[in-house]
Amino acid sequence: MDDGLSPQTDILQHVEAPDALVKYYLSLSRASGMVYATAVKQLISQMYRDHDYLIRRKEEKRQTAYDTAKSRDLQALAWLIHAAAQYLPEEVRRVVPPPPPPKPRRTRSSKKQPKPEEKH
Repeated sequence: MDDGLSPQTDILQHVEAPDALVKYYLSLSRASGMVYATAVKQLISQMYRDHDYLIRRKEEKRQTAYDTAKSRDLQALAWLIHAAAQYLPEEVRRVVPPPPPPKPRRTRSSKKQPKPEEKH
């Protein structure tokens, strides 16, 4: 029977680790306006890059302990993405990612201009 008064496990206790590196990157992600959709897109992109890396290493027969660790990391990452999709509130998952920052405009003349001659 859960009447709302029984003690609840703090599931974020282990997520919000008091680790300086985690806090640093978490603050960068918050400052950049990262939301669930952009985070998942970024993580899946990383999974593809790392998976391609592992396949290439296997084909080259250059596997090390790092490759084993990377494979476990990918499994953990997939598990976290799946868990987040199941347990995050719908309103969090529906937040639209911010637009990417504008790219700097490169101005280029259509005609090649001659270099100015150097005076000696």
